[in-house]
Formats: sequence, structure tokens, C-alpha cells
Amino acid sequence: MKLRKLHIHLHFGPRLPSEEKVSKWISDQGWRSNIPSAAQFVTEWKPHGSVDTALDAKRIRRLTRTQRWKGLVVTEDRGKGKGVVATRRFLAGEVVCDYHGQVVTASEGHSTRSTVGVEDGVHMFFFENMNGKAMCIDAHSPCCECHPDRQTFGRLINHSRKRCNLRPRAYTLQNGQDIIIFLATKNIKKNFCLITALNEDLL
Repeated sequence: MKLRKLHIHLHFGPRLPSEEKVSKWISDQGWRSNIPSAAQFVTEWKPHGSVDTALDAKRIRRLTRTQRWKGLVVTEDRGKGKGVVATRRFLAGEVVCDYHGQVVTASEGHSTRSTVGVEDGVHMFFFENMNGKAMCIDAHSPCCECHPDRQTFGRLINHSRKRCNLRPRAYTLQNGQDIIIFLATKNIKKNFCLITALNEDLL
């Protein structure tokens, strides 16, 4: 039974799946005995494995492509502007979403930021990839070319060193693609605002 629960963890990765999805996946395996309960698995679920292997799960990689992150909503405060709020509880170590945009070199990113307004320049995430190269995810445009019909969540997450409840983690896939994933640093309650540290701290 433990081994089968491990298989479920490895498939879905460090992000809480729905009971419906777990039940369907278990059914697809054709197991005839020692079948885990989907409801119990979801109730007892905790992030599993190392942050180094978060993108080993196909489900997490798929979410970075589709941008269909659940449990999040964009809100707007008259004084602070837009932000992202959790619509469910997130556990410490859980993948929340990614920072999505065009990946360019850091020098290209700084060049672009110098030509756009201050507000748009905030939506550029500078980081060092796993190969030690300074890079930038350029999300200054409200919508990206691959998802022209939606605003992605990562670019709208607010920044604060003191109040952050997310931390960014850079990954480089086998195809060379650089991705920034936001992981919960603590348990985040429903209706709480999501906040990450200033991205300049990564350089």
C-alpha cells in the first residue's frame, strides 16, 4: 500500500490533486488489490519529496504549459493594485504556481525594463538559472504570446521581504527551458494574499 501511495505522489508531484483526479488515476492503473482510497489520500496529503525534483512530475510541467493553476484568484485593491489570493489552503513546500513569460538573458531584460514604464518594469523576474547564467522572465505585457487569452498569476504576485509566504525556485528542464516555480514557505490559509521576496535578491 505504501508503494502505491508513493506512485500517486510521484505522478501528481508536490501540489494537492483533487479527489476526482486521484480516483481516476488509480482506476487507470488496473490495480486489483491493496487499492488506496482517493479520499483518504487527499485528506492525508502532504508535499512529498525534495524541491529539487518538483518538476519531475508531469502534472507540474503540464501546469506550467497550460497555466491552469487552481486555488488562486486575482484581486484588486484600490490602494495597492492587483494581487493574487489563495482560494484554498496551501501547505508549506507545496507548488503554488510559476512565473510565466518570455525567457531572455538578464542583459536583454534590463534593456527592455529601461524602455517600459515603472509599473510594467516590475513584472520582470531576474534570476540565475541552474547553469549559473543570469536570466530574466519578461512578463511586462499583461498576456504572453502562448496564452493571449489570459493573465497569468505569477506576474501579479506582490513582493515583500518581511511578509513573504512564497519562495521562488529556478529549474532548467532537459530541453534547456528555464522555469521559475513558487513554493509555499509556510502554511497559507484560504483568502490570504500571496507574497514573494523581491526577485532582485536572486541575483
